[in-house]
Amino acid sequence: MSRGGRHAVAVHTGDCTHGGASRAKPISREQALAALAAHLEPCTICRPDRDLGML
Repeated sequence: MSRGGRHAVAVHTGDCTHGGASRAKPISREQALAALAAHLEPCTICRPDRDLGML
């Protein structure tokens, strides 16, 4: 998944301190679900897959 010419590395929750706030770009719930469904890694700290009900 690409955002602004850069490829995403992981999906994080909005309040994750591990997401690198200077590099992180907000996405919608639907975009996060699609990214996780496409096998983009969820952050192991904030677990967005759990929060989005994908576990």
